[in-house]
Amino acid sequence: PSGVTEPQAGDGRIVSVPAPDSGVSFATKSADLSGDDRARLDDLVASLRAHPAQRVVIKGYADDTGSDSTDAQLSQQRADAVARYLEKRGVSSDRIATKVGTWSSTSTDDVSRRRALHHRVEIIVK
Repeated sequence: PSGVTEPQAGDGRIVSVPAPDSGVSFATKSADLSGDDRARLDDLVASLRAHPAQRVVIKGYADDTGSDSTDAQLSQQRADAVARYLEKRGVSSDRIATKVGTWSSTSTDDVSRRRALHHRVEIIVK
C-alpha cells in the first residue's frame, strides 16, 4: 500500500503512516497527476516547508503488464512527475530523491487488485 513514512516525535524512529486518501495513484500506463493528487501533494509541500531539514524519497511503481524495461521506465516517470511537482512548488531538488520500486508478485491477492496497488508512488519523508 502507498503511504508516507515520517519520523515520529519523541524517539526518532521512522514509522510508516498512511498518506491522505491512500497516497498518489495513477491510471494504467499513465504518469499524469490528477487534481486530487496535486491537492495531496500540496499538503506535503506545506509540511516540507514547515520542516526544512526533511528530505523525501519518492518510489515509483508500475504493474507487470509491460516489459521489464517499459515498466521500470513508467515507474521512474511516475516518481519524476511527483518530484517535478514538488520542485515547482518550491521544494529544493536536493531534498528529493527518486527510485524505481520493485513489483511484488508474491502476494496472494487477486491480480487486478495487486496491479492496482502498483499504479502509485510511495513517498518516504526522512
